Amino acid sequence: MPMVDAGRYLVSAFQEIGRLSIGFSLAPLTWAEIDAYARLTGEIKEPFEAKIIRRMSEAYLESFRAGEDEFSIPPWAG
Repeated sequence: MPMVDAGRYLVSAFQEIGRLSIGFSLAPLTWAEIDAYARLTGEIKEPFEAKIIRRMSEAYLESFRAGEDEFSIPPWAG
């Protein structure tokens, strides 16, 4: 996996919240989940930070689903 320097706190927040929302099926984190984390921890203060975490969750889900294909190439190998 690539090393992240700037924005490392967003990666930490993403891991702490959980990468996906789990209900009846896998889905990206909901805005409500991200908002609750932001309000309760104070770690996320700006709207762009919430958007980044949402996009990270969407990308994670996309890669997760692609990984179900036995012929897929992991994102870090491409």
